[in-house]
Amino acid sequence: MKINSALNSNTISQQKKTTETVLSKMGAQRELSGQDNANLIIANSLNSQISSYTLQVQNENEKVGMLQIADGALSNISDNTLKLEELSVKYNSAILNSDQKNILKNEFETTKSTIDDIASKTSYNGQALFGNSSPLQLSGISTDSLSIDSQNSIDTLKEQVGTLFSNIGSSMQSSQSNINTLLTSANNASASYATVSEQPIDVKINDFNTSNIQLQASLIAQSHQTQALQQQITTLLR
Repeated sequence: MKINSALNSNTISQQKKTTETVLSKMGAQRELSGQDNANLIIANSLNSQISSYTLQVQNENEKVGMLQIADGALSNISDNTLKLEELSVKYNSAILNSDQKNILKNEFETTKSTIDDIASKTSYNGQALFGNSSPLQLSGISTDSLSIDSQNSIDTLKEQVGTLFSNIGSSMQSSQSNINTLLTSANNASASYATVSEQPIDVKINDFNTSNIQLQASLIAQSHQTQALQQQITTLLR
C-alpha cells in the first residue's frame, strides 16, 4: 500500500508538473501571439513611414529639378539684362546719331522680348515656373517699365533677377536638407522594420508547435513507463 501511495503521489506530482508546464507553454503562446500582433502593427506603421519618406524624397527631388530649370532660365535672363544695360549705355552716348540710336533701340526691344519669352515659357509639366501660378512661388519678371534711356528701370530688373536667384538658392538648399533628413529617417525606419520582422510569425508558431509536440510525446512515454512499473509492482505483491 505504501508503494501504491508513493506511486500515486509521484503520478500526481508528475501530472502537476505537466499541467504547470503546459500552462506555461500556453501562456508563452499567448505572449508570443501578443508580441507578433504588436510587431505586425509596428511593422505596418514603419512600412507606412518608409513609403511616406520615399514619396517625400521623390517630391523634393522633383522640386529640385524644377528649381534647376528655373535657375537655368534665370541665368539667360540675367545675361540678357546685362545686354540691356550695355545697349542703354551706348544709346545714351552723345556721339550717336538718330539712326544709330534707332538700331540700338530695336535691339533693346528684341532683347526685352527675349526676356519676356523666357520668363513666360519656362515651365515644368505644363506649369509656369515664374508668376502667380508658379509651384515654386517664384514671382514673375516685369519688363513693362524698361526703357533704353532709363538706367533706373534696368536696375530694377536686375534687382528682380537678384531676388529670384536668392530665392532659388534658398529653396535649393532647403530641399537638399529635407532630402538628407528624409533619407536618414527612411534608413532608420528600414532598420527598425528589419528588426521587428526578423522572424516571421509562422516560423515562431511552428517552433512552438514542435516544442509542444515534443513535450506531449515525452509525457506519453513517461505515462507508459509509470503504468508498466505499476504492473510490475502489482505482480510482485501478489
